[in-house]
Amino acid sequence: HVPVCINISKKYKKIEDKIKSDRDRNSFSGALAASVMSIWARSGFYYQGMKNNKAIKFILEKTRSQWPKGLPILSALANHSYHLRDDKALHKLFDNKYYAESLFTHSRAISWGDFYDTKTQSKILRSDKNFEKKGRIKLPSYFVRFGVSSSLELFVKNKAAMEKRRKSDQTATLSKKQRKAVEHAMSCVEKVAPAFSGLYSQFKEDEGIFELNIKAVKSEDILGELKDGRGYGDKTIYLNQKLFKEEFPRFFAVM
Repeated sequence: HVPVCINISKKYKKIEDKIKSDRDRNSFSGALAASVMSIWARSGFYYQGMKNNKAIKFILEKTRSQWPKGLPILSALANHSYHLRDDKALHKLFDNKYYAESLFTHSRAISWGDFYDTKTQSKILRSDKNFEKKGRIKLPSYFVRFGVSSSLELFVKNKAAMEKRRKSDQTATLSKKQRKAVEHAMSCVEKVAPAFSGLYSQFKEDEGIFELNIKAVKSEDILGELKDGRGYGDKTIYLNQKLFKEEFPRFFAVM
């Protein structure tokens, strides 16, 4: 039993309809219990107040014996949690003694196709066996939302780190000559097409030097990936390294 009393003061149609149609209270099934837990988890905690929350830690501590089997209250809490993956108090609670099942439902930054790819599944199986050899106890997949490691989470993180290193190896800051060529081209844009000068003027420092972060990219494929992955407001411009060997009209047209 979980020493928690859930009080839902507001009326919810799904629950009220069930009560009206069941005067003898015989059909309070698992589905209805799950609905109650879901309502509690969604509305019982402030969005920014879940991390380092003593109530959440208390519930997890008191249900430790049921972690491997799982409980509706834990599932509901995990499915509606925010910022708990990085909660240091919970990391200490689980203390690298457990691992979560790898399911696409609770994964981040991986597509359905990549998850079910043969290579991905093979790596997950090998990683799970490694967890077992270390004596870790397997928990339901939703425990990843509490910060418990899973083979899938490790796979995604390692893949992202490798991709970041690959892109970093394929990019470089501009040399003095390359930087001078870029600034000359931007100055020409202001003179030849004043209407477009506003596109660059907002990135100028007080001394008139452009503060844009411009990088040369060695690979055309990486260039496309970097451009597609830029976020809103990103001031980084990626230029193909080969462009600096082109005639000025070609270089100017790209700028």
